[in-house]
Amino acid sequence: MTNLSLRDRRHQQATKDFARLERQRAETLDKLARITENLKTVRRSIERYERTPKPTAVTPTAPANVEPPTPPQTPPAPVSAVIDEAIPGFLKRTATKAPDDIAAVLAIEAERANKRIAKSRARVEKLKAKQAGDLKKMPLTGRAAMEKIRAG
Repeated sequence: MTNLSLRDRRHQQATKDFARLERQRAETLDKLARITENLKTVRRSIERYERTPKPTAVTPTAPANVEPPTPPQTPPAPVSAVIDEAIPGFLKRTATKAPDDIAAVLAIEAERANKRIAKSRARVEKLKAKQAGDLKKMPLTGRAAMEKIRAG
């Protein structure tokens, strides 16, 4: 970088300021032109509203002797048709269960309990095998597997 004299540095700064101000002036003139266009548009719409006549206010008229509509009347049910209000048996909720239902519920609950116990035993067995290191051993193959199967 060369050292410039004070006069040259000020000249450079003045040139930069002049360019910046020219840019700002051009932007401001563009903005002014856009605003002028908007003003023209708004003036035209105002003139259009002033040229058209105002609509007259419509005054509501009171209806003359209008009765409210009556709901349609249904004819009464014939006397011969007797309505049975009893609830069908399959829809009734009963507090007591039939012996067949009780046996089925007990069977389902027993099956669920057996399943839980079997899962728990399998989990415990797996944990014990993991602690003993049996999960890391190679599985039996060939003759050794056949002997294990026969031995039970």
